[in-house]
This record gives sequence, C-alpha cells and structure tokens, in this order.
Amino acid sequence: MNSENDQDRLRLVIDAMVKPKEDFLDLDPVDLRFVKRLASRSKENVKVSFLSLMQNLPTPNSQVRLLTLELVHQLFMRSRYFRLLLLQSGLPRFADYVVGYRISRPLPEPEAVAVRLRMRALEVLELWYEDFGHLYRQLHVAYNYLKYTRKAVFPEVRLRNARAEAEQAEREKRAEELFHRKFVTLAHDFDSYREEMRALITEAVRFHLAVVV
Repeated sequence: MNSENDQDRLRLVIDAMVKPKEDFLDLDPVDLRFVKRLASRSKENVKVSFLSLMQNLPTPNSQVRLLTLELVHQLFMRSRYFRLLLLQSGLPRFADYVVGYRISRPLPEPEAVAVRLRMRALEVLELWYEDFGHLYRQLHVAYNYLKYTRKAVFPEVRLRNARAEAEQAEREKRAEELFHRKFVTLAHDFDSYREEMRALITEAVRFHLAVVV
C-alpha cells in the first residue's frame, strides 16, 4: 500500500469512525487498530489523521464530537507529532468544541451525549495535563484557564482512583487484622479446650482402671 492510498484510506476510515451511530458511543476497535497502524508509519499520515479529525470536530452533533474526541485522545497519547500539531495550531479551538465553555457556543444535541462529551473532555484534558503539562506550556495554560477562569470542575480521576485504592487497602488491612485476632482467639480457645479434653480423658482412664481393679 503506497502513501497516497494510506492517506485516502485514513480519511475514509476516520470519517466513518466518527459518524453518528444509534446508541453507539465507542470507537470500533478494528478501525482504531487500523488508524493507529497507519499513523505510526509516517508523519504525513499523522498529519492527515489530525486534519481529518479537525474537519469533523465542528459538526453540530455531540456524538460526532465525542467519537472525534476519543480518537484524538488515542493519537495524542501515542504520537509526539500529533501532540505538536494539536497544541501549536488547534488546542483552544479543540477545547471550545468539546468542552463547550462559551455560553454563546454550547455543545450541540443530543443533550444526553453533550453532557457525556463535556465530562469526558474534561477528563481527557486533565490526563493530558498530568502527563504532558510539564512539557507543553499550551497545556498548562489551557488547563489553568478552564479551571480558574472558566471554573470548569475537573474530575480528578487519578486522585479519586488513588484514594479508592488506599481505602481498599485500608479495608483489606483491617479485615486481615480482624482475621488474625479471631485466629489467635480461636487458637487460644482450642488450646484450653484441648487441655480440658486431656483432663477428661485422663479422668476417664483412671475411672475405668479403678472399676476393673
């Protein structure tokens, strides 16, 4: 497959991946692997992918934007060149279309998907900021603008996960300590019971011998 065919296929597959689908808000895993594979072959393929996604982004449909966001996220996490393209030429526009922070430009219908789009967009931007904010000033600026100027409430996914893991570890520790205490108590009770049984057996033997004699 030559480079021009690669790029034509990329455009077609990306357009198909982000089209509205009834009750289906996830990327097709087969198509996703295809896009990743072709994007990894050359910077030109990455650029074609980026441009195709940015062309779909303004579509007045939140389902299209959500699927576009998910594909952008996949490529952003994998490709440094894709990150540079988005951060240098399209981050404010991208955030505008997926977060909907401007009153004059709300997220489009369907409403339920628009709510999910905004939540997912904030989660993705937060992940990008945590992983790459120290490398890219644009991410740092965008995150702080949304958080402190636009008062966007980020989900703090990793912090919540860390808290949940710590709480689970604490519950497991308490359960283990409780089990240990019960085991020690049971062992002590068993030792006491065993001594009583020995005493009873000894007494029974003595009684039997006395009867025989």
